[in-house]
Amino acid sequence: MNHNLKLYIGNKNYSSWSMRPWVLMKQVDIAFDEVMVRFDDFTPDSHFKQTMGKLSASARVPVLVDRDLVIWDSLAIVEYLAEQFPEHSLWPEDREARARARSVCAEMHSGFGALRSACPMNIEASLPEIGALALRDKAAVRNDLARIEQMWSSLLARFGGPMLFGHGRNVIHGISRLIQAFLDQRFGRTAIFRPRGSFEFRGSSGAPHLSPGLPQVRCLSQPGNTQRLLTTSTMSAALCSP
Repeated sequence: MNHNLKLYIGNKNYSSWSMRPWVLMKQVDIAFDEVMVRFDDFTPDSHFKQTMGKLSASARVPVLVDRDLVIWDSLAIVEYLAEQFPEHSLWPEDREARARARSVCAEMHSGFGALRSACPMNIEASLPEIGALALRDKAAVRNDLARIEQMWSSLLARFGGPMLFGHGRNVIHGISRLIQAFLDQRFGRTAIFRPRGSFEFRGSSGAPHLSPGLPQVRCLSQPGNTQRLLTTSTMSAALCSP
């Protein structure tokens, strides 16, 4: 089937929802036209709401348009892409791993409200002091982080790593929550990435091999507060069984 894909997104610095399908499609080389819709005041008569409302009743990003078909919501978009591009193996091939990946993906997609509230995405910012206050004062944020650590650690243990669901290249789960890495900018740590050393950094600078055109995220890791670079491409490659 021939596709003519157009992805409507918001500002890449702030819109974690937009980044999920955008990074996935870039990572596996699915061709698409990008349409960035400027964020403004989000009132019903704003440019953003007027533009997105013409595409979807939700009037939110991201939205994927494939000819006359409109798909909204990041998880629905990646499910559609998995169906339309089976050659990319966006979900694990193993039935158990695939079911677990969908369960975890749905939890990451809809949960962790305290963490979202305390740590909205801002790729350009480095705010470890704000993260330290959130960790100290907000039990719900600590609980969200503990659940993420437990979730990802158990997947690595169950499927043997080095990715969340073992070996392979399917990427949906990691993409669905790669934005979680950006919380390191708030907390100054990468505790959730401890198991099995999920990331490999090479070269004297400590930077991994980068895919061109993908944003970089500067984080502080434990122990020793060693500074590292994470990229969206590294996240998708390292977190998934993907």
